[in-house]
Amino acid sequence: MNINSRTVSGKKFISILFTLTLISNAGFLTQTAHAGNMPPMTPEQMKNMQVAKSAPVPAVTTAPTVTQVTGVAGATTSYKYSASIGKTYANTKMAVVVSTKVKGVKVVTKLGSFKGDAKGVFTLKAKAKIASSAFVTFSAVGMKSITIPATKLKLVPAPKSDTGAIAAPFVSPTPTPTPTPTPTPTPTPTPVAPVAPVVPVIEDARVPTFGVPNPTTDGYTLQIANFDSAFAWTAKDAAGGTLTISSTGQITVTNLAPSTITKVTVTTTRTNYNTGTATSVAITVLAPPPPAGGGVFVLPPPPPPVVPPVVTPVDTRTAIVAPVITLAPTSEIITIGSPILGYTLSLSKTGGAATSYSIFPAAPAGTVFSTTLGTLTGTPLAQQPATAYQITAINTAGFSNAVYTLTVNALPSAGGGTASQVLYVAQPVAMRVGSTDQVLTGISTSGLPITYVSSNLAVCTVSTGSRVSVVHAVAAGTCTLTATQLGNATFGIATNVVISLQVIDTASTSVIVVLDPNGGSDGVNSSRVSLIVPPTPATIALPTTLTSTGYTSYTWHVSNVNGALAANTFPVPTVDTVLVAKWA
Repeated sequence: MNINSRTVSGKKFISILFTLTLISNAGFLTQTAHAGNMPPMTPEQMKNMQVAKSAPVPAVTTAPTVTQVTGVAGATTSYKYSASIGKTYANTKMAVVVSTKVKGVKVVTKLGSFKGDAKGVFTLKAKAKIASSAFVTFSAVGMKSITIPATKLKLVPAPKSDTGAIAAPFVSPTPTPTPTPTPTPTPTPTPVAPVAPVVPVIEDARVPTFGVPNPTTDGYTLQIANFDSAFAWTAKDAAGGTLTISSTGQITVTNLAPSTITKVTVTTTRTNYNTGTATSVAITVLAPPPPAGGGVFVLPPPPPPVVPPVVTPVDTRTAIVAPVITLAPTSEIITIGSPILGYTLSLSKTGGAATSYSIFPAAPAGTVFSTTLGTLTGTPLAQQPATAYQITAINTAGFSNAVYTLTVNALPSAGGGTASQVLYVAQPVAMRVGSTDQVLTGISTSGLPITYVSSNLAVCTVSTGSRVSVVHAVAAGTCTLTATQLGNATFGIATNVVISLQVIDTASTSVIVVLDPNGGSDGVNSSRVSLIVPPTPATIALPTTLTSTGYTSYTWHVSNVNGALAANTFPVPTVDTVLVAKWA
């Protein structure tokens, strides 16, 4: 660009000749050029610029065009915007830039530095309106940058005294010059502006929720109800006990003194999620068990009552008394593999309410004792002679005991038969907590009924009716089931069959997709496959090479053979789904 000044009739004029440069008056493109934000020229660009400057300029045969620029009437127009980016950035000075596209080229313009108020709201100033398609980035040393779309900006109206306009320039009349040849400029590469950093959206926190705590003699166990392995879980016991969290979200605390009252605080973290924290209810560790052969509990004396200062000396508080329990029946004899009937626990009206229960010795394998209800349920897995279990009800005033005797005998026919039998059991599919119970399918070559036993009742339980057995999902984890048949006078004991299935939490974002290549037949030879699919990737590749005797081809359908046709590249569904192969 060449700039010359001339004096005509006593007035000075400016003559401007532009070469090789195209100046745009469109919004932030002009501001960027003025602000010097264009990227540095490459050696090739500088070479082209030098060649252009050294090229001879043709002689001007007539007077060049002269433009007179008049003064500005009023103040230059400016725009104010309000942007709220959160209290994390309150009272912080941030550098602000705007990213937009002009004719397909990304341009970054610096607005300046601005300080947010106590609520993290920033007031920005710009010389031109910010396009709605632009993005605004805030950054400061030592802090994470944040980028928001311009659509989240709020235009702040300016007072009338601040909205002056630029007057139109005056163009003096000039003679029409004779056209002169213009040298062809050497094209230069289009500058590429740096890409503004993309700040991920921060999701809501996962606040932990808890099941019912189970106190033990040196601590307790507690299930995290909404456990999801996609998050990182940390926990701390208020009384300083030794704490672990299992892969299924069960908290186990040990090394606490008997009768300790404590709580546990759990925190969740995950990238692009806020931190979630929750504290459990108060948990009381059980009193120590009595010595072998009998004895009584020795509870620590309760703290002295705190009597508030009142005018009347009469204490109107209701006295707390120890609970008094009875069991009916007090004994039971069963055969191995049969569920216990258990007992009914009653509290006397003359006693107080129990806050917890304990059993001594420990409940037999295959059964579960409830420390909140005092009940014993399940199916014992081993033979045992008559064993006396002391059931204790406890509150702050004291305790009381009752004895329940359980005998587990071997089946009279066990080992008596000589004919062999084999069990065939269908593989169950994955389940979600809260879903419908799943029927277990199996047969024995003897025709005798099969008994199913759960190895981890905290994850799943089995209910057996007059015709079928069903598995019920309790909590996230691996459900392991053992199928047994103890025989009779004709058949001997069958070899046990162990099967397992995965249980996911109700709130899990993953979905269960079951592939049934048997045309909807769930017999013992079923080869159903359970897939637990996270939200990404977005599709599932279905098998295309299945074979079946007597059939030549198949297609996949949703829910059943008459359901909607499913493509081989199946989009991940939003709910648990079954896909069935329809053979032809």
